[in-house]
Amino acid sequence: DAAGNAIGTAITDENGQYQINDIPPGTGYYINFSNLPTGSVFTGQNVGGSTAANGSDANTTTGNTAPFNLVGGQHLPDIDAGIVPQSYLGSFVWDDVDGDGIYDAGEQPVAGVVINVYNSLGVIVGTATTDANGLWQVPVTGGQSYTVGVDTSSLPAGYNITPGYDGSSNGENDNDINKATGTSLPVLVPVGTYVSNIWAGISILQAPLNTEITLTGSIVAGENHLVWQVLSQKDVTSYTIEKLIDNKFTGIANKLANNATVATYNYIDINTTNINVYRIKVNLNNNTSSYSNTITLSNSLAASTEVYPNPTDGLINVSYQEVEEGTATIRIYDIQGRLVNSLNYDSKIGANTIRCDISNLAAGNYTLKLIGSAGTEYTRLIKKQ
Repeated sequence: DAAGNAIGTAITDENGQYQINDIPPGTGYYINFSNLPTGSVFTGQNVGGSTAANGSDANTTTGNTAPFNLVGGQHLPDIDAGIVPQSYLGSFVWDDVDGDGIYDAGEQPVAGVVINVYNSLGVIVGTATTDANGLWQVPVTGGQSYTVGVDTSSLPAGYNITPGYDGSSNGENDNDINKATGTSLPVLVPVGTYVSNIWAGISILQAPLNTEITLTGSIVAGENHLVWQVLSQKDVTSYTIEKLIDNKFTGIANKLANNATVATYNYIDINTTNINVYRIKVNLNNNTSSYSNTITLSNSLAASTEVYPNPTDGLINVSYQEVEEGTATIRIYDIQGRLVNSLNYDSKIGANTIRCDISNLAAGNYTLKLIGSAGTEYTRLIKKQ
């Protein structure tokens, strides 16, 4: 009744119908619908084009109908509720160390990033924070379009949205957030689906790029050989070779500039790890600086990691390369970031292939995490019905 007291209860039958009898005449009555099937939500309440006979009367948040009045002997047969499978929007945030907007082998997920989801009116309808695996998800109403935004105030110190962006929101391994706007393009989320292809790359801010210098690199006998070519050395006093260490670019060596207009310099880094990221800092005589492009050299063979077939009916092959003998671990997470499977395998140096049976998992989207001596790899995995 109007005071919130329950005066009648019913459970829907196999046809979805219910009836509550012997309600005394009165005003301000309402019906509360509850106990929905797992994974279901209410559809839109009294949406445009619906009628009293075919529209859903339940509030999408509370499950309550609008108040109504009853007189003696009256029968109201059209107080209904529609339900649909819950829809989700979500995906992945990673540290795009080379700033190219593409997820590369060895680049790591970023936790603690706040993601906002906006409806077509620009109103925030959901917020999530990335977990330890860089994953996030927000439940949304299916059949509508949304944009995804990154709260830059939540990014690690010195980071911003990566500059690499191809102007689309349709990739599974590229950055879909426009640095200029901080948001994605509108994305349609069908009813009962999980749209998981909105990736966000973030990268360390750096001083202006110097287009007069080009850095390249190669791996020779386990050593990283760097070469940078300079088209103009006007006002240049020296070069600092910087390497990404503990998520910060750190100077590891210096080279004095020579007197040539066009010059080529070399440096060999013998203290290498699995993934090595470099750039050259150009030091000028007015105490300012600029930077070369950033390059990544991988001493692992992790770039050859493959998961197939994907999507899968239940059996998958995980092919990867190792640089040491040891144990490889495969962990599979659901869309809520919960660990649903963990397996350990003995690995040899070189090529390895693991055959995994995930037929026990429900159909849906998952993240496969491979941990081996060559590093950690993340792969999107789709389990079919």
